[in-house]
Amino acid sequence: MIQARSVTQLLGQLRNQLHRDFRELWVRAEVAQLTASPQGHLYFTLKDRNALVSSVVWSKQRQL
Repeated sequence: MIQARSVTQLLGQLRNQLHRDFRELWVRAEVAQLTASPQGHLYFTLKDRNALVSSVVWSKQRQL
């Protein structure tokens, strides 16, 4: 039987899997639609010829 998960559980499992599988990751892409929020977060799209992904860099990560 398939067990229903909450959104929090789903995102936690995805985050854990990504951290395990992609400890270090480099992506070759074009940065598009870069926007900085007043709080210092950066919102942008990573794209190539066939796909795109919406992305964010939180202000705390920018300070590292």
